[in-house]
Amino acid sequence: MYLLEQFLQFHQNRGHSPRTIQAYSEILTPFLGEFDPLLVKYKELENYIGRFAHLSVNTRNQKIACLKSFFKWMIEDEYRQNDPTIPLHSIKAQNQGEVKYIPEEDFRKIIFKVKPRDHIMYSLGYKCGLRLSEILGLTKNCLLIDSKILKIQGKGNKIRYVPVPDLLWKEIIDFLSFPVPHLLSTVYFFISGKGNPMNKPAFYSIWRSRMRKLGMSYNPHALRHGCATKWLNGGANIREVQVLLGHSSITTTQRYTHIISEQLRELVNKEV
Repeated sequence: MYLLEQFLQFHQNRGHSPRTIQAYSEILTPFLGEFDPLLVKYKELENYIGRFAHLSVNTRNQKIACLKSFFKWMIEDEYRQNDPTIPLHSIKAQNQGEVKYIPEEDFRKIIFKVKPRDHIMYSLGYKCGLRLSEILGLTKNCLLIDSKILKIQGKGNKIRYVPVPDLLWKEIIDFLSFPVPHLLSTVYFFISGKGNPMNKPAFYSIWRSRMRKLGMSYNPHALRHGCATKWLNGGANIREVQVLLGHSSITTTQRYTHIISEQLRELVNKEV
């Protein structure tokens, strides 16, 4: 696995996030356990990706992107002279322009009489447009107290600043100020009963339980979709929404057209 170690070190040196490097490792480890990267051909790669037809389009495209990045690096470092991934293209999702989002009436039901912790987590997705990984990664260092803004480290270690509605900001401050002993030793907003940062499996367990109780079937990411839809329907400029959501391309933001200024501050303070 010498090549894998070198590849991961290369991305670490370029400042890529530990989450990205871990994802590369998880994708490439089984692949390199089966194929010789010096000899593998396109047809073998095509068949390999074909094995994962049961997985989501996003998951398969992550594997393709990882393989492309790996073989591009191999050529740049002169381990290979040809790139077998050139004919390998990303998979287009059916109805890619359609986004399932949570409407306001359903969001009200979701947050009705839930724990303060869960209320804040769900609201950060629906009212601030945070990704689940961003919500779970929040620390007290993200709080810009004077301006009621969260400093978010998003995909690719990109930093963005997200204004928080006044009432939600108060909920966050009250929640973090509550004298729970095992909260005092951590900087993370959301933790497990053992005092460790909450992870995605723990969140999904809570979320699925809530969905079952309400008879709903939303994915947590639908909170973020609902946020974007609400902003755009409320009159926000699509480029403002692009900045607030942390989209690198405006074409991603344009998926929400179905339906940071003082103007944006007024927008996020429109309570559900």
